[in-house]
Amino acid sequence: MRFGARFILDKEPYFIPHDYRKHFLSLIKEAIKLSDIKLFEKFYGNNSKNRQKPFTFSVSFVSSDNQSEKGKIFLDSNKVTLHFSSFDPKVLINVYNGFVKLSKEKSLNYLGGSIQINRFFYKQRKLINSDRVTFKTLSPIVVRELKDKKGVGFIDCNHPDFKKNLFYNVKSIAKVFLDYDLKEDEFQIFDLRIKSKKVNIYGKEIANKGIFTVKAPVSILQLIYDAGIGAKRSQGFGMLEVIG
Repeated sequence: MRFGARFILDKEPYFIPHDYRKHFLSLIKEAIKLSDIKLFEKFYGNNSKNRQKPFTFSVSFVSSDNQSEKGKIFLDSNKVTLHFSSFDPKVLINVYNGFVKLSKEKSLNYLGGSIQINRFFYKQRKLINSDRVTFKTLSPIVVRELKDKKGVGFIDCNHPDFKKNLFYNVKSIAKVFLDYDLKEDEFQIFDLRIKSKKVNIYGKEIANKGIFTVKAPVSILQLIYDAGIGAKRSQGFGMLEVIG
């Protein structure tokens, strides 16, 4: 399930900080807190360390080439849009309701200045009915480098363990959200058309953007469409769109 929220930047020149994902994650946390404090404590309370979150998000905007300054992304428009998706209807409803409450404020101090929420819109959720789907990244995929089953960094799409480590991530969320023990031969990636670059938003991440095809059980494909794929999904990475 998905929805979008349109944000308006108040002052020119229009820009957002390079770490805008952190700002939107703070907004999402605030929305959950306003709507359901118990849900907030479950995900972000003292006992929530390493808890998997059933959601992902991406942010869209039109960047400008006319200005540049370290730490800022200048825009051609004052509009920035958040796209939110969740596997859990309760989470999506609470985030939406929290944003509705936030929209009643005349201005919010995020993204390096004051912003307003001026529009919400429903995004049609695709119901997957095939065991083979082609996805496009709406936000980059982050894949951890593993050593002794622990993350020690991040890898790009040319790394020999890229597909295998992406499988381990999907196996983990399948167990948490579906109680499904995904086997390696059930999850295959084909036609990988992805470019990689360092982004270093939360700590030396490598962003992988592009198109790829996955063959897997329908329930697994629906899960990664709804909740995202890869590491740091709930921090603005790994959101997918179905294109074939």
